[in-house]
Amino acid sequence: RIAFHQGDIRSLPFDDATFDAAMVNQVLHHLESGAEADYPGHRTAIAEIHRVLRPGGILTIHFCDHDQLQDGFWFYRLIPRGCAAALARCASSTHLDAIFEDLGFEIVDRVVPKDQILMGAAYFEGRGPLDQAWRNGDSVWALAPADELTDAIAKVESLVTDDRLDEFVAAGDADRPRVGQFTVLVARKPN
Repeated sequence: RIAFHQGDIRSLPFDDATFDAAMVNQVLHHLESGAEADYPGHRTAIAEIHRVLRPGGILTIHFCDHDQLQDGFWFYRLIPRGCAAALARCASSTHLDAIFEDLGFEIVDRVVPKDQILMGAAYFEGRGPLDQAWRNGDSVWALAPADELTDAIAKVESLVTDDRLDEFVAAGDADRPRVGQFTVLVARKPN
């Protein structure tokens, strides 16, 4: 039994205490940003999920932490302003923990799978940034200003010409095994 509903995560079209579990997969950074305003989009979405979960319900959130955005993706070195914009849109793990606790969740687990890659084998394609379809696989590219995108493409083309692209990818990927690319946070609504 499955049904699909379209709605806004900040105003879910369901009654209180409807679900046993909820999952949010790489969504929070698409909500309005603003660390100075305590990430209102994150807070509102998490509060809505808390509302629709039954007591004892589980929420699993899949997101990229700040260290992962800074050190877990080789190609973000090509778009530092795009990466900075993504960082501004994403609450850190510490901040998310505080939001969860403020809203009444108990954090029960946090997993950082350091051997998993969000884009799979495509992640290692050094020429990937030259392809719009490849860039569409990661929303941070949409945050890069047009001039930065043009410069990134020129940089990759130059690295290809100089036969240094593999070296650039390897250097940019050096910290990923240490920080991973994403975090899975599991929280429970108390009984």
